[in-house]
Parts: sequence; structure tokens; C-alpha cells
Amino acid sequence: MPKQLRLSFLSLLIFLTASCCPEESPYSLNGNDVATITKISEFEYFQIQLTELAKVSNGAAFFIVKNYDWDHVSVLGELDVIANNHALSLPASPSADYKKILKTLPAPNAETFDEQYLIHAQMELHVLIGCLEDQQKVGADIIVKALALKLLSPIVCQLNAIDSVLTK
Repeated sequence: MPKQLRLSFLSLLIFLTASCCPEESPYSLNGNDVATITKISEFEYFQIQLTELAKVSNGAAFFIVKNYDWDHVSVLGELDVIANNHALSLPASPSADYKKILKTLPAPNAETFDEQYLIHAQMELHVLIGCLEDQQKVGADIIVKALALKLLSPIVCQLNAIDSVLTK
């Protein structure tokens, strides 16, 4: 099955299951589920702002964003469906740590921006991958597990691209 079709199918599964039958789901969110969707939400808002900065760059950061980015708004929509079905409130901005990173980055046209962008993106992607992998092991909600699984592939691709640029 092509990658794009597989991602669309998972999105449809998540949406239909979460929005049509939340009361019939035998699963409830455990602490890991809540931590995972909170982390994903904060990360997605961080990525949106980081992506906007990288689009101004003409170097490696722009290349990574252009070729290895994913639809953050769609992911946030899926998180909203999950949160609404479980009466959760999710953050609507990057975490304080992510905001600090955004403030410390040089201007996108600065010579050091690309290197700093890649280093911060690499570190944060490693943290998120760990969170998503943990979700597969200890999460209770099948919808959150499906979302975590869906996100792993594009995140690993982006991380591999960043790793290859940084090791040159």
C-alpha cells in the first residue's frame, strides 16, 4: 500500500472511530495516553513555528522542511477529536521549553540558523520518537496508539534526513 494511502487510511480510521463511537470504545485514556497527546500537541505547535522559520532559510533547514515535513494542522485536528471525546484540554501552543528554543534560534537568514535548527530538531525528534514508542508499549487507547504509529514514519524519515545532513 503506498505511504500516502496508508496515512490517509489511518487518519480515516482515527477520525471515524474517535468521532462516531467514543462511548462504545472499550478503551479509556491512561496517564501515558494523556502525556503522549499532550507532548504531540506541544510538539506540533513547535514544529509549525519552526517550519515557518525554516521556510525563510535557503539552506539545509529549508531542504528538510520542503522534503520531509508532514501536515501538522491535520495532526492537531486528530488530537482535538481525541481530546474532545475524552473531555481533555490540550495545550494550544508550544511548551515553555519549546518557546525557549524558538527564542534562542538566530534569525533565519543568519549563517548559523541552519545548524542550530538541525541540532534542535534532531534532539526534539529523538524525544518525540521515544514518547511514541513508549505509547505503543504502555498506552491503553487504541486511537492514541494508531496516531502514534502514524506519526512515527514521517518523524523517523525527517530525523534520518537531519542526521545525514549533520554528519556530512
